[in-house]
Amino acid sequence: MTLPAPSWIAVVGASVAVQIYGRTRGADEVRIVEGSLTARRLIALYARRGRICAAAGGNKVRAPHGHRAQVADAAVIEVGCAA
Repeated sequence: MTLPAPSWIAVVGASVAVQIYGRTRGADEVRIVEGSLTARRLIALYARRGRICAAAGGNKVRAPHGHRAQVADAAVIEVGCAA
């Protein structure tokens, strides 16, 4: 099965910067793997059927870049992969 190439988007607002690599639509799981919501700085991995489909970073410059290979390879999301 051939998957379409992941997309990349960056949005910068007055008080928040969000970067997303991959496709979040259809994800059935989201895990924060670095940072926290309360700190408003985080990296989250999105998964669909146990496979990573997107990485998102909030207020962490270039953070999702470190997860590009996992998204591109649709890597299996590991059990206990949470901060």
